[in-house]
Amino acid sequence: MKRTAPEKYWDALTPDFDIGAKRRVIDSGYLAATHSPKFELLQGDAVVSASGHTVTTANGVQVPADVVVLCTGFKVRDYLSPVNVFSSTGESLIARLKDNGVKLYRGTVVSDFPNFFWILGPNTATGHSSVLFTSECQITLALKLVKPLLAKLTAAGANKAVAGPTVEVTAEAEDAYYASLRGAMKNRVWEKDGGKSWYVSEGGICTTLYPWSQVNFWWHSLWPVWAHYKVTG
Repeated sequence: MKRTAPEKYWDALTPDFDIGAKRRVIDSGYLAATHSPKFELLQGDAVVSASGHTVTTANGVQVPADVVVLCTGFKVRDYLSPVNVFSSTGESLIARLKDNGVKLYRGTVVSDFPNFFWILGPNTATGHSSVLFTSECQITLALKLVKPLLAKLTAAGANKAVAGPTVEVTAEAEDAYYASLRGAMKNRVWEKDGGKSWYVSEGGICTTLYPWSQVNFWWHSLWPVWAHYKVTG
């Protein structure tokens, strides 16, 4: 960084966090771009308005602009918003997550929410692999869990008197998994020093990323432990 960027930007460009705590920028071309006469880094400032060809910042700086690109981050902790899901007893899933923490089993299923499968739920994303791979693993798990349910429905045929079968994770398995996840996350870089990225909640808890390898995620999606689930109907 010091070999490439102007000295006036060194303090701003020097990370105050360990590698991996935030997303890594693999392409260093942006450092060389800081030498361009068309480039200026405004630190400790924010855009407050844009009118005509002028952008005005909170510090009163007026920047001429033809194009404005807004990159304001993600609402990764507004789970499911604006959609809400309710259990058969009327419990809101959003309220459950708010009151009890983001306690899902493998980021995919929730106790008391039968036949509900959540793709890319809390603690499933990664900063080092593809979310498509994660989604495919979760779909694999869901298909394995619903296969016997579909077989039951097929056997029942058009018999409306037969109750629809359900599958859901047990509260005990959910609690055990969440405790294991929280224990692993405590040793990861994301929660160090209270967290310094959008991965982490205001309370310093990483509710976004998966703490183990993608091979681990794939394996547990491929081989569901049926003792962790209860099937009815």
